[in-house]
Amino acid sequence: MINEINRASLFLLKLMRSRDRLSKEEATSLRDALVAVMLTRYHNHWFPLTPHRGSAYRCIRVNQNSDPVITAVGQITGLSGQKLRSWLPLEFTMWVDPNEVSYRIGENGSVMAVYVPDIEDMVDYIPDPIPELDPAFFDKCKLDQEAFLASIRSKIQFCSFAFDDPRIAQSSSA
Repeated sequence: MINEINRASLFLLKLMRSRDRLSKEEATSLRDALVAVMLTRYHNHWFPLTPHRGSAYRCIRVNQNSDPVITAVGQITGLSGQKLRSWLPLEFTMWVDPNEVSYRIGENGSVMAVYVPDIEDMVDYIPDPIPELDPAFFDKCKLDQEAFLASIRSKIQFCSFAFDDPRIAQSSSA
């Protein structure tokens, strides 16, 4: 998550600096605020094994309205949301997802990648191999499955018996 957030914050800062001259201190403060806000906002919405899950929540969207990330950064840095939005394109979308940071300028613009990790960066995302299981585990599962199926069969038989009973059929149709 930290790699993706670092890349996203650096890209946002680069966009903002291209529209206005920021001092080194202002740029550092802005970058620190971006990282802090994204870390806080995304930490319970980060799913490396299903990267698109939560993608809409992690999307930074700038149009007529200000995105919650941009608003929070403005509150931390003391800059107005309007000022921060003026440093970004009028229509801007950024997705900060596990293993990818991408953006789009304009409503119909092409989606461009900011960050896609190298295979060495993805070591943390590879799940551990399935551990060896004791064969007795499978026997227990089979017994549990058989008991479950037996209980379901008895319920099915009861239900079919109930539907065959004319007293029950009449009361349910009334």
